[in-house]
Amino acid sequence: YVKLMKEDGTVLASYDKASGEIPSRFEYIFTPEALGEYSLIAEAQDNCGNVKQYTYKVTCVADTSRPTVSIALSKTEVLCGTQVTATVTATDDVKISELKFYVDGIEQTLSEDGTFTYLSDDTNLDANGSKRVTFSAAAIDTSGNERTVNSYLTVKKADTTQPTITLSVSKTYAYKNTNAYMTVT
Repeated sequence: YVKLMKEDGTVLASYDKASGEIPSRFEYIFTPEALGEYSLIAEAQDNCGNVKQYTYKVTCVADTSRPTVSIALSKTEVLCGTQVTATVTATDDVKISELKFYVDGIEQTLSEDGTFTYLSDDTNLDANGSKRVTFSAAAIDTSGNERTVNSYLTVKKADTTQPTITLSVSKTYAYKNTNAYMTVT
């Protein structure tokens, strides 16, 4: 037989000839109930009745590392009516349990690949014809550690004013006259 147990004798995994073939190697993923030290005992018995035990100590510590999260914008300054893609990535040393994304404080849904397409508009422009849009992402890991980051997009009103042309010319032109002029501004 081969078995893996906790120090108190609780069997975590066991194989014997009665239940089928005994593997020469097996994997068990141990999930501790709380922080602290655990002793895991592997025990094996061969066909002659020889028993061998090996004790391995595992220390479970608190996950205090916050996740990393980033927002990459395809552009940081655009004219109204331009699409911008926000790409959000988040990683953690254990596991990300939740990732939230906001545009100007309103929660949005990211696509499966972590992107969001934003279409800039001309609402809420300031007196200079521009505004700043805030993109925020918050990542939370399985231990509740959180990190929030922001990226900013400047949106400007499109220049729709036609240029002004002023033309000043002399009224008469004489052939080969060097005094004729034309000014365009």
